[in-house]
Amino acid sequence: MWPEIEACLKASLGQFEHAFTDRQGGGAALAARALQEGYEMIVAVGGDGTLNEVVNGMFDVHGAPIRPGAVVGTLARGTGKDFVKTAGIPKDLEAAAAALAGRAVRPWDVGRITLARAGETERVQYFVNESDFGIGGEISRRVNASSKALGGFISFLWATLMALFSYRSKRVRIRCDGKDLGERQITSVVVAVGRFGGGGMMLAPPAVPDDGLLDLVVMPEMRPLEAVNNIARLYDGSLLSHPRVEHHRCTVVEATSDEKVRLGVDGESEHCLPARFEVLPRAIQVKVPGER
Repeated sequence: MWPEIEACLKASLGQFEHAFTDRQGGGAALAARALQEGYEMIVAVGGDGTLNEVVNGMFDVHGAPIRPGAVVGTLARGTGKDFVKTAGIPKDLEAAAAALAGRAVRPWDVGRITLARAGETERVQYFVNESDFGIGGEISRRVNASSKALGGFISFLWATLMALFSYRSKRVRIRCDGKDLGERQITSVVVAVGRFGGGGMMLAPPAVPDDGLLDLVVMPEMRPLEAVNNIARLYDGSLLSHPRVEHHRCTVVEATSDEKVRLGVDGESEHCLPARFEVLPRAIQVKVPGER
């Protein structure tokens, strides 16, 4: 697809430099190097996972921006395409390229996850859309292990249905801004900056990506048939109307479990609890459609 994308970008932007990732995590290294060399806008061409890598490359080892004021853009060419739904960035190539040539940017909160399993070195990862643990991490694992040939919506829907009939709920303890919410038997918990995840699921309908808050959505244990009967709520924006689904807004979320609970981060699944989530208010600038 690159020749078509390159021609479209040149028509909108003129001259630019590009580089291809050659490994998982390579996007972070490329973005960091470009910012250190003085580039002012980094564009992720791919899916939510590629954008996540680029954003992770925008911060140094101390958590400070490598180049304050740098702008991040994206051309959605991946599986889920969930970030662009909240940001209002077109999926159409020409329209998205035209937005990159404009001057409009939107401040965007960034979530920071601190992972510190017993006996392991503490790790930090950032996210710009949503993280989830429980069945969400399992769904991400299944999607990334599949061919994705049927596209994002079908890939995520099929993985969700398969996971619902095999997944066993997990017992986790959650704290929200220091308040102990107690131990819960959960199907999934979402910690969100943006509204969408899972290939079009509206997992955090009220989320505002520049309000300086994380949206915490707790989905309780459900039997498979009950979960399937409520699956439409994931897509039509009515998830929070379910009487047993909880919604909180906070700046810090802490989650632990005695069980292995898989964690999904912007559609990627590499880690497990325990984890601490905190918001970095308006930490990046996102290129969005607007004035030219």
